[in-house]
Parts: sequence; structure tokens; C-alpha cells
Amino acid sequence: MKNLLPSGLAFILLLALFYQCQTSAQLSTIPPAVASFIHTLPQDARPIKSITDQRNGKFYWLSFVGNLYSIGLDGNQHRRINQGVEAWKDVTFIEDFCVNKAQDKLYFTDLMDLETGQSAIKVMDMEGKNVEVIAYLSQEIPYHISFSENVKMLFFLSKSDTKRSPQFRLRFLDLARGTKGTLHSSLSRIDSLYFDAASEEVRIYNAHQDQFAFSTDLQDMNGLAEAFKQP
Repeated sequence: MKNLLPSGLAFILLLALFYQCQTSAQLSTIPPAVASFIHTLPQDARPIKSITDQRNGKFYWLSFVGNLYSIGLDGNQHRRINQGVEAWKDVTFIEDFCVNKAQDKLYFTDLMDLETGQSAIKVMDMEGKNVEVIAYLSQEIPYHISFSENVKMLFFLSKSDTKRSPQFRLRFLDLARGTKGTLHSSLSRIDSLYFDAASEEVRIYNAHQDQFAFSTDLQDMNGLAEAFKQP
């Protein structure tokens, strides 16, 4: 896959941009000093999703064109994360990201890992180094991702194309065991993913804004995953 044709890669990037166009921006409260800096950036470098890490004094955001940035909460030390090191050579496009603040890790989706040609979920440290693959997704493309500090689970939304019709799923990844499961499957697009720490539920909305909530109790989740098990 290292010799992927430019036209093929362009098609994949256009597909990713289409997915991002279908989502609304998920922005945390932007500190004033950071907002002043972001206002100076070109439109394609501004946030479509952001996360504030008060403990480490950092603000992270994802841009429309799939770049990750960080900046100090005082508006200093701005940098683009996904560039310039060997670890990023196989990453094509970041559709979404989330942060494990307790362990100083940042998880993100990769539209296509160039080493394998598969979509993937990956992790790195907060400086953009030590990029590792958590899971390869051979027949689906992840487009939203969320992390639960309480149960140490990654939840993600994905799209699979079949000969019959596209299928959308709410999936989970047990980080301790390295196993995956499906909590919900739908023929209509799932538009948003949200983990509610207070109720310990993961919630999704479909294109009609119908809400579905799922327990994050591991035993219940494994039961649901078995019921929705895919080949």
C-alpha cells in the first residue's frame, strides 16, 4: 500500500471531508488567549473539535483538513502535532480524536493506515510521539471516537459499505483486553456520540435526532455485543 496512487488517496481524503461536513463542530469552551490566537488562523486550520486539558495547561483541536494542534492555555507554544516524525508516516487522515487525561494519552482515528491499507484507531502521547495502533478496522471506517475514564473503554462510530447498503455502528473497544464489540447497528447514519460520565452511559443520535442510550457496564455491553455480532 506504500505505492498508493495519488488519485486513490485523493478520493479517500474527499470521502473523509464528506464525513466531516456531515458533523457539527464539537467545541469545548475556548480560553480567551487561545481564542485570540485561533482568530488569526486561516479557516481550514480552525477547530471543528477541541478539548481543554486543565491539568497539563493545554488546549487541543482538530481542524477541518484533519490536522491536530496543541497550544498552551496562555496562548503560547502553538504547534501542529501530526507532522515531522517517523511515527506519522503511515497516517492519512484524522477524522476524530479524544484524550485520556489521566494517562496523558491521545486517541485518534486514521482513515487509512498506509502500512496495511486498513482504517485504524491509534494512540500517542500528548506531544505527538510514540504513535501506536490499538486496532485495525478492515471493513469499516471510524468517524467519531470517545473515551470513558470510568470504564477504560473507547467508543466509536463507524461506517461499513456492503453490496446491499451502508451500515452504521456504535462500537466499543476494551483497552484492557484488546477486544471489540458492537452495541448498536443501523442502516441510517448515526450523527453524534457522547459519553455521559454522570450516568455512565454512552449516547448516540441518528439523522432524525432520535436518542439511544447504552449502559457501559462491561457485562451488559458484552451481552449486547454478542447479540449484534458481525462476521
